[in-house]
Amino acid sequence: MTILFKISDLTKAIKNIKKKNEKIALIPTMGMIHDGHLSLVKEAKKYTENIIVTIFVNEKQFNNSWDFKSYPRNLELDVKKLSALNVKYIFCPDSQEIYPKAPLINIDFGSLTNCLCAKDRLGHFSGVSLIIAKFFNIIDPDYAFFGEKDYQQLLIIKNLTHDLNYNVKIISVPTLRCQDGLAMSSRNLLLEDKFRKIAPKAYEILSIMRDVIITLDDKQDLCNIINEAKSNILESGFDKIDYLEIRNQSNLEQVNIYNKNLKLRIFFAGYLNMTRIIDNIVI
Repeated sequence: MTILFKISDLTKAIKNIKKKNEKIALIPTMGMIHDGHLSLVKEAKKYTENIIVTIFVNEKQFNNSWDFKSYPRNLELDVKKLSALNVKYIFCPDSQEIYPKAPLINIDFGSLTNCLCAKDRLGHFSGVSLIIAKFFNIIDPDYAFFGEKDYQQLLIIKNLTHDLNYNVKIISVPTLRCQDGLAMSSRNLLLEDKFRKIAPKAYEILSIMRDVIITLDDKQDLCNIINEAKSNILESGFDKIDYLEIRNQSNLEQVNIYNKNLKLRIFFAGYLNMTRIIDNIVI
């Protein structure tokens, strides 16, 4: 394993790979590597052994300074976990390396960035898109791997890739869950024990929603099901719900009338104390 901190050193490593006409896989992360990240590594190994995992807590995608400062970090443990899977390269630059001056660019994806996580996190996906565009430009990967837990992010990155003609194949990997159903996330480490026990209730209720919806006749109203689920989530111990919505998974248009011909997902975000929990499941 090679750990790289400078863009210039990473560029040299990439040139050596490309001289041999070998493929490169990129897995962007913000660290605190867990089994969800490792599932991306395992999937990437089906395509190439030249895997570059980036570890960079990108301040540009945080609209809350406390959230940025409190985001969990443990590079030593990350290296140990990635080394166990024989990841060849870790790129972990500091902010000065990535942003030598404040960026002026703002990336807007219209309807994809005025709903769900983007609605109350102004500039979040502009920051996400900026760092992904930078990594695509620096690394020029053949493949890039993203989890479906952050589905809105995945859809935005697919559009970024298409709109800017990046020659990279975006590969999505299903959400990996703990035994109790909670979607794996670095933020789970911020949960106190009593909140960690409550957290899986959201997925349990989303699953019940899905099971009810798939029994419906076409063109039935979904609002009562959504409102009942919101009440159940709050009663389970969640402090606040940011959103609980059903949307078309191809364009994120909100759907309140069931349509069997559409590919739908249930999207959720809520708070347990100060920790934000997000999840989504396909219907």
